[in-house]
Amino acid sequence: MTRVNLHIYGSPITHESRILRETETISKLGIVDKIYIIGLWAKGLPMEESLDDERTILRVKLLSAKLGEGTLAKSIKLAEWMARIALRFLTKRVVMVNVDYLAGLPLGVFFKVFKRSKLVYDTSELETERNGWGAGRKKLAKIVERGLINVVDQTIVSSPSYADWYEKAYGKRPAVVLNAPKYTAVARQDIFRGKFNISGDKVIFLYQGALGKGRSIESIVEAFIQTADKGKVVVFMGYGPMEEAVREAAKEHANIFFHPAVKPEDVLEYTAAADIGFCLIENTCLSYCYTLPNKMLEYAMVGLPIVVANFGEMRRLIETHKVGYVLQDSTAKGIGELIARVNKAELQTFKENLAEFSKVYNWENQEKVLAQVYRKYQFAAK
Repeated sequence: MTRVNLHIYGSPITHESRILRETETISKLGIVDKIYIIGLWAKGLPMEESLDDERTILRVKLLSAKLGEGTLAKSIKLAEWMARIALRFLTKRVVMVNVDYLAGLPLGVFFKVFKRSKLVYDTSELETERNGWGAGRKKLAKIVERGLINVVDQTIVSSPSYADWYEKAYGKRPAVVLNAPKYTAVARQDIFRGKFNISGDKVIFLYQGALGKGRSIESIVEAFIQTADKGKVVVFMGYGPMEEAVREAAKEHANIFFHPAVKPEDVLEYTAAADIGFCLIENTCLSYCYTLPNKMLEYAMVGLPIVVANFGEMRRLIETHKVGYVLQDSTAKGIGELIARVNKAELQTFKENLAEFSKVYNWENQEKVLAQVYRKYQFAAK
């Protein structure tokens, strides 16, 4: 009977590069026969999408989708989503379930109890310390996580500081698998210069990723509005709730540009079209303080020096490997000072360190950790 692996995440599964890389690694290991990446259906997307012979994306369409965004409505939608997944795979031989966020963990426990599946809690954030969550929501999340995490066979996190936190909170250290890109030599691109008619002498700053609160987007925009330096421009590439504000700024200011998010497999090609990358996540919660985001490692992979704020794992990596700038002041004023300082000659001084950095911080090294984690469960003998 076909050995099935489920990856459960409550999104439309359009830009989840980490899940795509992990499932590709699991497929290569040969420990399962079929992998389903299960998310939520969104308008314009297929409900079923084949990635290759082993991997398929399933997007669940909900009858309750029209209920709105209130707390009760979200609870009903989550319950329907989990029920539909449970019913669809109840008769399948589900040998492993990967749950990528806390809300889906009860469903993972269901499969562990009723299907004797191995359960992997594979979180890229501190799920109980998310940005924007109030004290009550955090408290409830901690109760749920503490009650379920001992049922989990393996926890995987994306930052050493996350592992420290989980070990202190629950007494067991997770495996650390960084959200790193594949090691690749991407040639210098001129995509942005061609599309936006940016001259070759100008320095292109890039922000790529989610366009939401807590990422210094307002400060970056304001810094470029205020700067008198005509030789520097910024490109925002991504999607999210602040997209419209960025688009409006791009319409009004000649040194600000917006580019829609691109497919995960195309990201590095576009990243290589810039000169320096912003990763100015704000220290608004423990999850952000301890994070080591994928875009930071993507910048490094294609030779872009990285700009980070003065805290946490990001600062440690930049200072240890000397691959970018740590801003003591990441307000618009501090960003403006960096804009005035940076030039192409200075950016070239980081190239050698970035090349060595990427030889260490790449997916090929991270999947060695994954291989050790998954092989120890001996699924083939199940």
